[in-house]
Amino acid sequence: MRQVAGIHAVRELLKVRSRSVKKLYLREGWKDSKDLTDIANKAKEAGIKPELTPLSKLDRVLRGHQGVLAESEQDPLMPRDRWDSDEKQMLMALDGIEDPQNLGAILRTAWLLGVSGVFLPKGRASPLTAAACKAASGGAEHVPVEIHSNVAVPLKILKDKGFWVFGLSQHGTQSLWKTKIPDKLVWIVGGEASGLRSPSSKLCDELISLPQADADASFNASVAAALAIAETRRQWGI
Repeated sequence: MRQVAGIHAVRELLKVRSRSVKKLYLREGWKDSKDLTDIANKAKEAGIKPELTPLSKLDRVLRGHQGVLAESEQDPLMPRDRWDSDEKQMLMALDGIEDPQNLGAILRTAWLLGVSGVFLPKGRASPLTAAACKAASGGAEHVPVEIHSNVAVPLKILKDKGFWVFGLSQHGTQSLWKTKIPDKLVWIVGGEASGLRSPSSKLCDELISLPQADADASFNASVAAALAIAETRRQWGI
């Protein structure tokens, strides 16, 4: 059961998959909030009865809950039926993103710029927590997320179907601005501390660097992902 917290995230959940919501918790005194009242009304329209919940109980799940928490038993499905087609497609693999805020921010960008899905490793990475869903502000309801004990498995399948795998790395010899983006692509983004790990680097067809003024500094992982996704969409012209 996936927990979704935050006004924007829960609102999007009710919009796109209200039937998946098994529980909806609202803080005591929710009627004094226009946003929470709107959520309560949408829930009732969908046949969901909100449960009045003390702030202390919501705080135990996530401090920044904004007075609302939902439980969903359904996630977006990875569009495997499209992988064989020649249409432009972009997916992502996150190599050790441990901060749920970064994961959520990446999902938010992925949603708004049309990423088809995200792969996560089983260990040393943030799962799709309530905090990540809140940071995604609805993105988690649109971008499929799959967790694999070995992310190399789906990447090898995608390579066989014509996808290129590009990794963002400070060791990349090719600049993002000078890279010709293929029509079918998987971006690998490394973790906050160590960047792209060696096993992931070996899976890449190309290692791509991000232009920056200070070679000793680095972009936040979610910002790096956003730059790569945006440049891909820019080159595709869509």
